[in-house]
Amino acid sequence: MKDQQQQQDSSHSSLEASLDSIGFGAPIRVPNLDVTNLPKPVEFSISKLEPDGGAPSGEYLYNTIAFVVYCEKHNRIALCFNERSEATWLPFIASPQNKTWHDATQDGISIIFSKEDSELDARLTTLMPIQSIFSLHILRIQLPISQKFIYRLIQLVKLGENTDQFKCCQTSKRLHWVNLQDGMNGNVDKLWGPEVVFYSSYVQTLKQQEIFEVGLDQTYAMLPKDGVKHTLEQEMLVSVNITQQVLEKLYSEFLEHCFPSYYMTYTSFQSYMMELLPEYQLKESETMVLQMFHGYDSKRNGYIGFEDYLLGLVAMDPNCTNNETRFRLIFRYYDLDQDNMLNADEFRSLLMDLQLSDRSLQQQMVQIIENGIELANFISMCKDGSLKEHINRPCRFAFSPISRICDGFVKRNEQRIIASKRNDNILNQSNKSRGLCLACRDKKYQFGMHCVRLEPSGRCVEPRHLPDYDTESFDEKSDEISVDKYSQDYVFSTVSIGHTFLDMIRDFNTAKGNCQKPNGFLATPDYRDIFIQYLTILCQNVRSLFECEDKLIKINSPAFVIGDIRGNLENLLLMERILWQQVPVVSNNFVFLGNYVNVGKWSIECVLYLFALKIIAPNKFFLIRGFNEVRSSQKAGLQQECLSKYGTKHGTKVWEMVNDVFDRMCLMVVIDEAILCVNSGVPSQTPKLEDLFKMTSTLKDPLLDPIARDILNINRGAEDSILDYMKQNGLSHLIRGNQVLQDGYQLSGNGKILNVFSCSHYCGKKNDLAVICVDHPKIRVVKLDTSKCQPAT
Repeated sequence: MKDQQQQQDSSHSSLEASLDSIGFGAPIRVPNLDVTNLPKPVEFSISKLEPDGGAPSGEYLYNTIAFVVYCEKHNRIALCFNERSEATWLPFIASPQNKTWHDATQDGISIIFSKEDSELDARLTTLMPIQSIFSLHILRIQLPISQKFIYRLIQLVKLGENTDQFKCCQTSKRLHWVNLQDGMNGNVDKLWGPEVVFYSSYVQTLKQQEIFEVGLDQTYAMLPKDGVKHTLEQEMLVSVNITQQVLEKLYSEFLEHCFPSYYMTYTSFQSYMMELLPEYQLKESETMVLQMFHGYDSKRNGYIGFEDYLLGLVAMDPNCTNNETRFRLIFRYYDLDQDNMLNADEFRSLLMDLQLSDRSLQQQMVQIIENGIELANFISMCKDGSLKEHINRPCRFAFSPISRICDGFVKRNEQRIIASKRNDNILNQSNKSRGLCLACRDKKYQFGMHCVRLEPSGRCVEPRHLPDYDTESFDEKSDEISVDKYSQDYVFSTVSIGHTFLDMIRDFNTAKGNCQKPNGFLATPDYRDIFIQYLTILCQNVRSLFECEDKLIKINSPAFVIGDIRGNLENLLLMERILWQQVPVVSNNFVFLGNYVNVGKWSIECVLYLFALKIIAPNKFFLIRGFNEVRSSQKAGLQQECLSKYGTKHGTKVWEMVNDVFDRMCLMVVIDEAILCVNSGVPSQTPKLEDLFKMTSTLKDPLLDPIARDILNINRGAEDSILDYMKQNGLSHLIRGNQVLQDGYQLSGNGKILNVFSCSHYCGKKNDLAVICVDHPKIRVVKLDTSKCQPAT
């Protein structure tokens, strides 16, 4: 080995002398990538941007809102300097749970400009002269492995004239103001991502709001497929054994480092490579990092996406095959001035790294240097020409960077990665303790994993994982741990599809139009494909929950029982503000009696909202199937609404997906083993309540099932038959919907049957909205003031 090294050094010196002899002087010396006998590298860790106000505990990728804050008076935008990564990007926050984007934006502005002054923070939004807020861009990314989605919202905030209480363009340690033109041109030191350039240009020429989604199918498309001829890039992936699992790990690393940017600039690339390759001492060798960045940047954009990042790592792997794609990377690596020509100095650097020992070949290369070499000629030389036998050496690591990244990923994420599919025992385990009297209930308690803060309005915000929470200190079974994971992943996590939909529906409510000219949620043609993808994920999640539930569910009081909603979105959100504002931290149970759709103009939006609630708090919100949730009853209602809002192609998909979830809903809920909640009637074919436990979990057409048909019967059944059924099953009361009521409620059956209707201003009527509160030993009627709600019909 030592003799071989001496021979290489001799050849190296000979080539250097040949180059010097023709008058070109010493070449640019760049450290060769092939290194030996280096110290053992430290464990690879990832640098990243940190949001103002802090990141959610235990989460590394989360929903964010970024801000382009523009001062029209001084023609400047605000940028944020991140001390940890020593980089500059747009100011951003982690999007809080249970807040609309509008409210979260207002809070985010306060956080960013408060300069960590907690007293100022609370009143800043009223002091700041905000002229307008406009949503520029929504990016939704599907995460690898978990397959969940997160979003990044970019908001344009325009400031008006200064006031006595607020002065704009005040630079601080963290917040810097730069000229708008500099932002548009990228003339900003240490830019972490190109979004500053992208969205600065939107300030003066507002474009239509953009929604962009990146699904995993786009990432997986890079992998080779059996029976299909491989591209050059896929040949490279095969040569270094890039499987789907490896691809997911690499994509996770890329996202975690870049986010909330979706690209790497030179600054973020340099930061990443310094962490990945400590043995190369890249901090002292910036030329080498710049060459690598140029090599990876296949489109000469000045930033790279995941595909460039992946192919760059693969091309520099010691086992990567040589082909034209790798030759192009080598060319870009040495083309420092990026003029698509290797000049004398650049080509000399390449030759030095080739370490040619053949004297005739050395002389041939010296002649080429005089004129330089273009890309096409370089590729030809590498394929079949004089460099074919030597081009394997440059731009190679001495180890596999991919293996190092994957090993680091596994070590860092052993406790971080949460499985995307829930354990089916989550609900089954919790069902065992439902419906029992207080004396019989399990006396075992445990701490919740999260501490939450309730804002003055009562809404739950900023859930944080308890730092002292130690699951190992509790004697828990594996399925109980799964409940904790579900809580972290879906209930309190900002990545939850449920919280995403709640926020979007709340925002939509202000732009839904009126019953004469109703608008649809994400219903414009440009958004329909994205909406279908959103809806697919939502329905998959909630369907899994309903499949875990029996057709009969037993719960305890206190509980609120809500009657027909019938597409009245304003009434539904009014109930949220009054009854479950603190979701998911609610002590009451909530039972919905069905008939969520038809007649009202926003049936699909009501369904989406309720599905999202179910995902966030599956053991608190119980959705009974109503007669209107049967396909045959929806032709002039939900089905027509879907077709009208989303067109025939997309509307049919929406209607079918939603009904596929309806097929799995429960039919009855019993409170405190005494109060039966149904949509309409009771079974006549079986006297036993428990027979519902034997029913199949999926009912495509419940009207063909004798038990389900009786429960959903719009004729509701004779009161005497209902009272007999209650007596046989030891029930004291029955609460049902499916009837329009002027006062919102009605007592019958000697006070044992309570009818409730929760949709006000129905079809031009001036009827009230009522709900029922069951809190042993009381059953109380509660009316809600809907005077400020517009009708939905």
